[in-house]
Amino acid sequence: MAQFSVAVEGIVKHLALAGDHDKVTSVINLLATEFTHSPLVNHRKGGLIGLAAATVGQSSEAAQPLEQIVPPVLYSFSDQDSRVRYYACEALYNIAKVMRGNFIVLFNQIFEALCKLSADSDSNVQSAAYLLDRLVKKGEAEVNLSTLPKYRFQIFKGEDKLGIGAGRMVPIETSCAYMAKEANTST
Repeated sequence: MAQFSVAVEGIVKHLALAGDHDKVTSVINLLATEFTHSPLVNHRKGGLIGLAAATVGQSSEAAQPLEQIVPPVLYSFSDQDSRVRYYACEALYNIAKVMRGNFIVLFNQIFEALCKLSADSDSNVQSAAYLLDRLVKKGEAEVNLSTLPKYRFQIFKGEDKLGIGAGRMVPIETSCAYMAKEANTST
């Protein structure tokens, strides 16, 4: 797997330096669709490591396809195979190291996934999730959070949604009209 990772990183780095962003996107799409959604466990693990390697390969320009790279990794957090979930943690950890502050734009999805992984049945996945959580928190400290929308936790009201993650983070409007409406409804 290490050879695959080095090869993907080299290819993406070469394409990024040449300014061929369409081919970089094609490599990322191939990894995200053909590998991370494969019925074969080793292909899924390879796809995850490949996505992390692609991020490392384009390093400074990695913010551009972040919405293409992270969702397949987050999807893999719910894989039936614990080894795939572990590799997803490792991949997201490496992506987060490269992305640093840019990573915060997907905080809502990452936070929800980390909450679920903290209760994973496999202790190796829990340990990997803990390390990823620490790195995400460290990245948050480096970001100017005032530029991001504010969120609040909304509890699901349906009985079928009870359990771990029984809610979601929703953006808070900060307009004067919204604040007046909230003040009137809370009294």
